Amino acid sequence: MCSSMRFAIAFLLIFFFLTPSAAPAQSPAPGRTAELIRAVLVQIQLQMRDDPAGARAPGGGA
Repeated sequence: MCSSMRFAIAFLLIFFFLTPSAAPAQSPAPGRTAELIRAVLVQIQLQMRDDPAGARAPGGGA
């Protein structure tokens, strides 16, 4: 797995688990969550386009 892909996944996990919410029982807005996931997936797709051999390599080419 590429280091930037690892960073993106780590950022996504840290964002969801450590971001304090306004109300403890309230989840983040679905639109905001969906946009964050979409942005991370687009970055992964762009990396795969730029390095197809690395994307097919075992372990993601890391």
